Amino acid sequence: MAKKISSNKSNPVAMQPHWITAAIEMVGDGYWQYFFDTQTVYYSPQNLRILGLTDKALLEKDAWRNRVHPDDMMQFALLETAYANHQIEKHEIEYRIRNAKDEYVWLLDRGGVVEKDENGAPKVLLGFHTVIDAAKLNEQGFRDTSYRLTSLLSNLQSGILVENEHRFINLVNPYFCELFGIPVGPEILTGTDCSNA
Repeated sequence: MAKKISSNKSNPVAMQPHWITAAIEMVGDGYWQYFFDTQTVYYSPQNLRILGLTDKALLEKDAWRNRVHPDDMMQFALLETAYANHQIEKHEIEYRIRNAKDEYVWLLDRGGVVEKDENGAPKVLLGFHTVIDAAKLNEQGFRDTSYRLTSLLSNLQSGILVENEHRFINLVNPYFCELFGIPVGPEILTGTDCSNA
């Protein structure tokens, strides 16, 4: 006999399934379900809209998997293996997936086991896909800016030392060490406590 992970029948104000579906659609996330016994996946209409696909585009067994970016395939495959071997019950990963325009979109994929069989093996997974392109672009922009500033400060012919609010060194350039006759390089000083200096 199959065992549900959670049930809320005793709560008279528990959310009704159509409320949950409506809330998910309002947020804009796509949801999916994976059924271990048939090895089939259901993708919500929003999931398909995220990628600009039709429902026929994901009928093949590995259709979603085949759209995952080659550089992200290893973590995707490890996740599949971990679920198949009953090593995990939930996940949260980020990966790129190819849309209908053959462009890659960043997704946050979160999900977990919502139903088990009588032996405790996963029977059904439920998950959500959130497009995180904007966050990834911001992250990349921050990394690029940080790299440029660090490069600039490292090569500046002025001594620079930046401390955080706890007086630990966040950044120091080689010229600072040279200027003050410090016998170690910036990489050694970074993270050092300056509160007693």
